Amino acid sequence: MPPAAGAAGRSGMLTDAAVSVSLALLLFAAVQFLSVLGMPMALFAPAPLAVLCVRRGEPVFLACALLGLAAAGLAWGVGGAGAFLLAVAVPAFLIARGLTRGWAPEWVVGAAAALLTGATLGALTATLPDGIGPWVAGLVSQSIDLYAQQGAPEPWVTALKEQREQLTAFFHHMLPMGLAWSGMALATASLLAARAFFVRHPHPAATPFAPLTWHLRDEWVWALIAAGALLLVPYPPARIAGGNALGVLALAYAFQGWAVVGYIFEAKAVHRAVRIVFYLLLLLWPMLSLFLVLVGVLDIWTDLRKVRPRPDAAAG
Repeated sequence: MPPAAGAAGRSGMLTDAAVSVSLALLLFAAVQFLSVLGMPMALFAPAPLAVLCVRRGEPVFLACALLGLAAAGLAWGVGGAGAFLLAVAVPAFLIARGLTRGWAPEWVVGAAAALLTGATLGALTATLPDGIGPWVAGLVSQSIDLYAQQGAPEPWVTALKEQREQLTAFFHHMLPMGLAWSGMALATASLLAARAFFVRHPHPAATPFAPLTWHLRDEWVWALIAAGALLLVPYPPARIAGGNALGVLALAYAFQGWAVVGYIFEAKAVHRAVRIVFYLLLLLWPMLSLFLVLVGVLDIWTDLRKVRPRPDAAAG
């Protein structure tokens, strides 16, 4: 390779690395500066590093991940560095591996969510001197006070204060589900963003999956049924475990229902305006997401997308 070409290649690599780390840190920090508005932006923080890992290789990715950890540690302390590792670097690595090795999207999202949930629960248990319960209680109190400061109606604030103990117990018991939901949303958003990049800018190392093929193994429906059955057991720990498992599986099947609906939109050439209205309704009325869960479960028997192997093909 001529010296000029080598220098240009190194310059391009350094530029990609600098842009990727900067963008990842900006998206990661959006929650700190933009509060609620920054949360959707932070869901895409792993995407730049995932793209960098595919395009420039794992050594460059690891160097940039360490640089990001150092920057997050200087800005927000040890907790910030840990959060960057769990919410940005690790999901980015899994997404890059998934794109280069042809992993199914549901496995990439599941692995990222499981690691984020387990590591976060372990870190909270190890670092909170009084346990997770008082920490959750403090968060609930801070949220109610912030709600009041933002001008919420007095009757609403009073009702929230009266239900403070019930709210604290609920969020404490459902913390694993909330962390898993956050991890699934983070991994899904960044995975789709990275995939969209490589659809527009193909790379020989990347094999973008078809997002409308998301489906869980059919056997997982028994886990969904078992989680629902645990809610009927007159034993609080069993009901708490069942509620967490049911919530996580429901979101996974909602993603499957989303893929089915997206496939129908594509197959029937539904107008873009109709699709936008449908997705806006889901945002405005989250209870409509139960429709996606139902569609995802029914997909086990309908298989409208024909994503499962045919019996004759499975038999060879």
